[in-house]
Amino acid sequence: MMMHLFLGVLLLGLAGALFVACGNHSKNKTIENASPKYYAWSPRPCTPHNFHIRTEWFYVKYGNDRAAGASSIFFRGGIGMDECCLDDGIYDTPPTGVDITWFSQMERKCYKAEIDFTEKEIAMIDALMKQGFEMAGDRREGDDQYEANHTWYRCFFVCCLPGGKLHFYLGTPYERVVELDFTYQAEETHELDESLCYGLRGMMHNDVKYWEDVNDFYDDYLYEGKHYKELDSIAEHLRDAIKYHREHGVPYDLWNDYFTRYDYHIEFEWEEEPLAIISDRWWFANGEMSQRFRSANPQNMISKPTPPTDLYTWFKASDFYGHFRVFFDEEETFRIFKQAYSEHPNTSGVLKIVVVENGKRAEARLQMGDASYRFEKAMIELEDHDKRGRIFSNFEYDEEGAIPNHFWFTGN
Repeated sequence: MMMHLFLGVLLLGLAGALFVACGNHSKNKTIENASPKYYAWSPRPCTPHNFHIRTEWFYVKYGNDRAAGASSIFFRGGIGMDECCLDDGIYDTPPTGVDITWFSQMERKCYKAEIDFTEKEIAMIDALMKQGFEMAGDRREGDDQYEANHTWYRCFFVCCLPGGKLHFYLGTPYERVVELDFTYQAEETHELDESLCYGLRGMMHNDVKYWEDVNDFYDDYLYEGKHYKELDSIAEHLRDAIKYHREHGVPYDLWNDYFTRYDYHIEFEWEEEPLAIISDRWWFANGEMSQRFRSANPQNMISKPTPPTDLYTWFKASDFYGHFRVFFDEEETFRIFKQAYSEHPNTSGVLKIVVVENGKRAEARLQMGDASYRFEKAMIELEDHDKRGRIFSNFEYDEEGAIPNHFWFTGN
């Protein structure tokens, strides 16, 4: 696999969309005795950051021949998209299918899928929505303890990968995002090639031909052919993706590592003693994430997760009160996980974040029984909020105060 770099992007730059309920003639299944508190969800497509799409048609089916969604939306966000979700969707049954057509500009392709989930898949979604999860509620006065607060998933994500593979997620921003255990394959379509030259849905003056042909449209988007521009002349929000495309094209096997799960859990140590964790938030390669407060929802972790991308942890240790930030290197992380589980296939691993020398040094390592694999390229910051400020870091912020080359792996 070719070398890949992190993208230094902190926020998802997603376009807004108006979601409406509409009629639909699909053969959807109906969930009886639904409770609105379980099903107050919004639909949303997402895509890996470097592989932009634009939906020409996007609707999630639910209930008895109903659907909710939108058309003509540009996306360049990230797998799982845990930061972005509409909050005005209140649909009173679980999703039962998807009707979507999208342009994958980086591939120069258009995909189409009309999906009715199976009874088993609907039951899976229904059970997760009804189950919900625990999050932190009110903070108890005078300490770092929080009351538990039961909540539910508020977003249904449809992730469009290059090659037309569709993955699905339930999530609530900053709290918990889980991937559903099924995928679907969309088909490539050319039925919109001619109309594409006159503009995507929602553009004005659709009787005007904007592009000579479909290749001219993609050349214009990718700044190729007669539309070529140097990277410095391309808008900043597109520059990273165009640069990646020019260097690598579309590596269709890139995501195999992103969706491989491993049997491991996470621990923290301070001078070989367990840390008193207040809260921690983890992001994983397949787009899942979780946040837990040890006093309120310590069980809110992902079972057999994919490799981590980054974490943020608040903790106490003796007279120390502060946080960790750890950003994992893509190539090193996938290499270590594959090597460790190849050499120890029946072992349950422990991903440890370890602090030694009273906070002067920190490291991340994967422990497989007596074997240990250190993440040499992981970027780690340790900060004391009460006394000493930033006491350990193996990286520096850039001129704009951003963390260089972090947050999402190339394919995320």
